Amino acid sequence: MRHPNLLFLGLVLAVQSSSVSSLKLPFIQRNTHPKTLIGVSNTKLGSLLAGDNDPDAVGNIGNVRYTTNITINGKEVYVALDTGSTDLWVIPPGGIGEFNDTGIPLYLRYGDGTYGVKGTIGVAPFEFGPYKIEKQAFLNANESTIGLMTDIGINGLFGLGFDNPRASPIKSAIQKKYGPSATWGASVLQNIFNQNTSTPNFIAVDLARTEDLEATAGGSFNIGEYDEEYASVANAPKLSQFPKNATRWTTLLEGIHVDGAPLKIESAIKGVPKDRAITLFDTGAPGTILPKKVKQELYSKFKDAVYDDVTHLWIVPCTATPNVEVILGNQKFPIHPLDLSEMTYAKIGGVNYTLCVDSIRGEDGVGRDEFEAVLGDSFLRNVYTVYDFGDRGADGSLSSPYMQFLSQVDPAKAAAQHVALRTKAIAERGPELPPKELLALLNGGATSTTGAAAPTGSVKTSVNLAPTEDDGTSDVARYAWIVIGLLAANLLVGLVLVALGVLSCVRRGTPKEGKPKAAHYVPVRFKDEDAGPAVGGYRDAEGSYDAPYQKSLS
Repeated sequence: MRHPNLLFLGLVLAVQSSSVSSLKLPFIQRNTHPKTLIGVSNTKLGSLLAGDNDPDAVGNIGNVRYTTNITINGKEVYVALDTGSTDLWVIPPGGIGEFNDTGIPLYLRYGDGTYGVKGTIGVAPFEFGPYKIEKQAFLNANESTIGLMTDIGINGLFGLGFDNPRASPIKSAIQKKYGPSATWGASVLQNIFNQNTSTPNFIAVDLARTEDLEATAGGSFNIGEYDEEYASVANAPKLSQFPKNATRWTTLLEGIHVDGAPLKIESAIKGVPKDRAITLFDTGAPGTILPKKVKQELYSKFKDAVYDDVTHLWIVPCTATPNVEVILGNQKFPIHPLDLSEMTYAKIGGVNYTLCVDSIRGEDGVGRDEFEAVLGDSFLRNVYTVYDFGDRGADGSLSSPYMQFLSQVDPAKAAAQHVALRTKAIAERGPELPPKELLALLNGGATSTTGAAAPTGSVKTSVNLAPTEDDGTSDVARYAWIVIGLLAANLLVGLVLVALGVLSCVRRGTPKEGKPKAAHYVPVRFKDEDAGPAVGGYRDAEGSYDAPYQKSLS
């Protein structure tokens, strides 16, 4: 039961006083061991989302989704952490009980605007670690057409973005009805900072990595303090938000180098300095998106890599270890080779051949006129990141927001680790041919593929097509060879959440109670892959995008 349509005019968001000055939530190390693709649907997925014995721990689902648990109105809910959006919404099985319902309807739209979550704005007690907020505004969702989120036990989204009406549909809707003086629609983070004025208003993120799905290697989420191991990030260059007063965590990408050679960076957005590109840094985006030309040039520099112009994918040597570096604040940040390719296999003539394909997506106009590249978790796993909402002056004023990064990757060690992991995987999966030979072999006969990809980029899923000669389906056959099998194990790790709303998965409608169920997926990158909608995310009536999620398909 809920108390609907209460009068909230003049309500001030009260926050419980606390001596808490900072919060550090550790990632819990665990080994999921998804050795097979079948027979794992009975796994208790909730135990993978956060620490079994630590209710405040932050979880990592197969390198793809970073989660924590909150308590809203006394109900514990697992939610995804997302620096690409601001608002809090929940849709737990069975609801959250009685709460103050404003009756203000809201539809947080994602991707192309045809899917998202619907509900009404409510106010309820909120707890996160040691923080307690007496009255927190949130969206109580009662309908979702977002694919495969609740199915893996994630029943909400915890936005870590900017607290202003342009970034927060909840705040915008409240102020539209009650006027700009209505301050009780503030975000969770803003309430925490207001409650603890002595706490620096930044968050720091160390994203956990699972090595080819073998194990979680640690990580942390901090409010108002640094992880001791990475405290030197305080001395790192401060990368100012660009453009000024933007609604997202965007700044300027200064370059990308491959084995020391710079890639050509050109911006299509007016006002961007030469050889720079506005880039979004988003924990809610599992992968990386670059302009098409940049992606093409990057993979063309991989030794022995070949490009298939039908699937628009690069086949690269699985043990390739190019030194790819992202340039930010005149600093070089190397990318672990594991984050540059995905492993799968092709079955040809009864033999399983291992192959690896690109994991970075090529997309022009991904953020329209707001940003043109996205560096999500596949980049952020390589750095310790500080999102600072602005330094507080003596008079209480704030400086402009900025980001700081500290590299966590030793290129030599990363290369050795990559070769060892991939060599082991090849021995278990099947032989690897040089990419050129494999492509020629694949083009020479009918093929069928199935396999499991490491969650470092876009999703591909299994099909079995065996066209006869000259039946007009040669292109379809070529699509088939690169398609990767994602069955129950990949549902387990949540890979369906990748690709920033461009790919789709096979489930539609409101979430149902009960255990998560296994599913088969059919998102395949075809020739026109880059003609889809802009980067996914919720948007308000004005069309602003914030968080990357996907539509369910019937």
